[in-house]
Amino acid sequence: MEKTKVKLNICGSDYTIISDENEEYVKDIAQKVDNKISEVLEQNTKISMATAAVLVALDYCDDFSKVQKREDSLKEKINKQSEELKACREQNEKAKQEINNLLNQSENLYKQIDKDKKEIEQLKEKCQMGFKETVNDVITESNLKDEVASF
Repeated sequence: MEKTKVKLNICGSDYTIISDENEEYVKDIAQKVDNKISEVLEQNTKISMATAAVLVALDYCDDFSKVQKREDSLKEKINKQSEELKACREQNEKAKQEINNLLNQSENLYKQIDKDKKEIEQLKEKCQMGFKETVNDVITESNLKDEVASF
């Protein structure tokens, strides 16, 4: 990134700053610092500019430290949620595999049921044919006995 040279005035003192940021951003930050120092000086008329600058620096460092802690906390929360999401995705994949296995088993059972139904039908037909043959044999035997008895 290109360096930017920016001229600033903070609480009546001129500064030239060289920054990686754009000029507008640097001037905005300088204006915030100027406003904050002026505010501290208005509230505490007996302190020097240097003391006001130190108080402002402490205040900004405090804010920055709190933001960093909040950022760390959010990062930790995001990492935890990412791990939970990963675990959920893994469980989801396992569940999908189990569903596919169960669907395959179900399909195989339906095929076996169809096969068993066909076999039952074939056995039923054989039984009916056997029954008809037995009935016919009994009738034939009875007819033969009647014929023999009539001799």
